[in-house]
Amino acid sequence: MILKLRAMNPWIRCTMLLVSGTGAIVAVLLFCLAFAAPWLSAQDPPAPADAIIVLAGEPARSLYGADLYRQGLAAEVYITRPVRLRPYKILDDLNIEFPRMEAVYREILIKKGVGADHIHYLGESLLSTVDEARAARALAVHTSIKKVIVVTSPYHVRRVRMVFADYAPGLQIAVVATPYEPFPAKWWIDQDVARNVMLELAKILEEMKSREKVNV
Repeated sequence: MILKLRAMNPWIRCTMLLVSGTGAIVAVLLFCLAFAAPWLSAQDPPAPADAIIVLAGEPARSLYGADLYRQGLAAEVYITRPVRLRPYKILDDLNIEFPRMEAVYREILIKKGVGADHIHYLGESLLSTVDEARAARALAVHTSIKKVIVVTSPYHVRRVRMVFADYAPGLQIAVVATPYEPFPAKWWIDQDVARNVMLELAKILEEMKSREKVNV
């Protein structure tokens, strides 16, 4: 085979080697992507904590937050307050009532058995996971809360752990994924899940780049 390649036109030989190398790279990428689901969703075991923090994004997160509360893992539940999205601001300007995400979370928690006095809001107009981590750090600085369970979506677990380690140092966290949000191993067959996975992978790369800049 090697002799045949050497006997070929140099351009043909280079093209064949390039195609072969590209095919190998694509195969490795596909192999990695096939195992993206368990890698992204590798969660910590829930353990007793000072509080439960339910991150904004998906109502299914608050369902699991209520489960953890009822299991007695923490007596207080905090809901992060995200920035109001532009479409909803338009409704606000027209005096058309549309509940804020944190208000929906609160109602879910109450209906699932969490005492209203044990539900708190965290932060204000939070734009990202980084903002949520900073709000959690501020909570730890100004209260006796030092150990928390952070509830998020399955595809979001890996990055939450990275971001909280960078922006909420000293806060003991267990990041868990809500079981009420589907995350199939063959994530690429579900359009919504596939979009979330690709977005998370891109954001993780950005987070890793930010870490490299800090360490330089």
